[in-house]
Amino acid sequence: MRVAHAVLGSAAGFVWLVLPGMTISTDVPVAISTDAPVAAAAPEDEETSGADLVLPLVVVGGVGALAGYAYLRRTRRARTRTTPGGTRTTPPAPPLTQLDGESRTLLAEADNWIRTSREELGFAEARSGPAAVAPFARAVRDAESELSAAFRIRRRYDAGVPPDEPSRRHALAGIVGRCQEVGRRLDEEAAAFDRLRALEGEIGEALTVAETRFRELTGRAATTGTTLADLAERYAPSATAPVTGYAEQAKDRLVFATTHLNRSRQAADSGEAEGAVRQLRAAEGAVAQAAAFVDGIDRLAAELSAAAAMVASTLTGAEAELSGVRGVLPTTGEWEQPADAGTGAMTGAVPDTGAGTGPGAVPDPGAGAGPDIGAGTRTGEGGTAEDARAGTGPDAGADAVPDIGAGTRTGEGGTAEDARAGTGPDAGADAVPDIGAGTRTGEGGTAEDARAGTGPDAGADAVPDTGAGTRTGEGGTAEDARAGTGPDAGADAVPDAGAGTTRGGAAEDAGRATRWARLPDAALLGVPVGELRSRVLHADTVLASVRQELTGGRPYDPLDVLRRIVRVLAPVATGRAGVLPAAARLAAGSATAVADTFVTTHRGAVGADARTLLAAARELLDAASLTDLVRAHTLARQARELAEQDVRVHGNPVAGAARHERGVAGAVLGGILLGEDADGGPAPSFGGPHTRAGRGLTSA
Repeated sequence: MRVAHAVLGSAAGFVWLVLPGMTISTDVPVAISTDAPVAAAAPEDEETSGADLVLPLVVVGGVGALAGYAYLRRTRRARTRTTPGGTRTTPPAPPLTQLDGESRTLLAEADNWIRTSREELGFAEARSGPAAVAPFARAVRDAESELSAAFRIRRRYDAGVPPDEPSRRHALAGIVGRCQEVGRRLDEEAAAFDRLRALEGEIGEALTVAETRFRELTGRAATTGTTLADLAERYAPSATAPVTGYAEQAKDRLVFATTHLNRSRQAADSGEAEGAVRQLRAAEGAVAQAAAFVDGIDRLAAELSAAAAMVASTLTGAEAELSGVRGVLPTTGEWEQPADAGTGAMTGAVPDTGAGTGPGAVPDPGAGAGPDIGAGTRTGEGGTAEDARAGTGPDAGADAVPDIGAGTRTGEGGTAEDARAGTGPDAGADAVPDIGAGTRTGEGGTAEDARAGTGPDAGADAVPDTGAGTRTGEGGTAEDARAGTGPDAGADAVPDAGAGTTRGGAAEDAGRATRWARLPDAALLGVPVGELRSRVLHADTVLASVRQELTGGRPYDPLDVLRRIVRVLAPVATGRAGVLPAAARLAAGSATAVADTFVTTHRGAVGADARTLLAAARELLDAASLTDLVRAHTLARQARELAEQDVRVHGNPVAGAARHERGVAGAVLGGILLGEDADGGPAPSFGGPHTRAGRGLTSA
């Protein structure tokens, strides 16, 4: 409106300016009176005409200045306006689903940029050498690092991290930014890479390199049938399932390469440099994928052979790991019992089956009433649990720290107090069974004497054997022994593995540490004993099944056997037997390589989800723990399954039997051609999105 007003004002001024000229008459002048002097009239007419011209010009200038000022003010106010009714200067944020779809698309495209660039880099290196391609190899590694970061963000996003929408929107923006950086880094080196290859001017050398690799692969592909037949004879069908169809697909790619190598040679001879380069890049992509198929078959054969040689040692290592866990498993109870869980219970106590606890509890003869591992203190008549733990009161004595499996027995007519004191009808050696014998008292010796190391029975028997509890010597009290002080302070003051220790003392801490040190993994301390026992029993079952399969005389799948062994051992072992991590890494690496080959050779149809899982599996291959390696194996298999599903959903990319015979369908599915025309479209090359756009290509 301001501009319209200015225009109207200018028009009005213009009319006012020209109006005097328009009103001047051109008719014959009328005779005038001669009374007035003629010379005096001229200055008056000239003065009047000058005044008429000045006023319109002033008006026009003022209107123009006002219009310009109003326009500038309105523009500035519109840019800085913050009122609710102001004009929005930024577009609305796109929906989260739109950003999600964009991030998925860019992840798949960025992965394709890297895979294509890496393939062409291999041909350039074969021609120019590693030193010449070093800067471009560095660019590919930088791009791979950015893409790995994008995949990690994507995994966290799929896991629901972060939870709130603004943060999730920011995470998706981060994925998009990382993928764009992948393209930028590759585009940055694309021009220099083209100068290195110099295909337009020196395509003859590049053709020679491609034809040499093609002939090598043709010879190797001819032997893949024999290799697969040998594998099928030696191993179970599941062993060769990952490479099913690889031989046929390798031949399909080689047929496509044959056609395009011939076309490239013909175009080069005709001087059609652009057409020759286009056909050469398509042929190079087909040769690279044929190599991926043939390498996949040879690699699987080597992995199966290595796995078969490793099965026996892996099984032995697994049994050794289970034996170590089984050796520290209590018969019942938990690793940590509450201090007051029943009278006489103490921290670290794991009572044996049938062991009596509480005041006056007397174990059954031969029942092994003493705790098996980490035995607790028992109290007798008249003694409290606190007295027993403190080493005082009527029940203080050798039974306060029983041997492994040793329990005090009483006979007919004898009380628990008599049995512990070494008196009464049942006093004697049977009061404390052998096998790591506890302290015994004989005739004429009191329990206090036995504990103090004095009296008639003081001697070697006063010191329990293997697994025995704390002992005291001359002049030392039980409290001194537990505290690690006094005449007998020393190594024997700390019970051996399995010995019961008193609550609250240094001996207790040392005893618990000794017992826990026998566990294969400190993480198992938090596992309830019942669950840990179930894991061990399950592992025993699986290992028994493996042994039966190995001795059954029928072909088996060595990689699957290794996978089953390490999977069942991972929850109960850390892989101290070095063969277990090696077996887990072999199985996981094989599954990851199979998935990677499938994605590479079907990248025209595989989406972002499969690639994300594959990236996660690849990162875990360097892990040290069995759990991480088992996880890598699982992720790799899931990635392969998702990739196969994507290919099935994508369907047949081209129609026509002739095009299938020439390998065009496989080339489009493999991303060798971008599928824009009847021949499958142009071939991509080293670089990112801008490089492709500059060559008239769309993203794959």
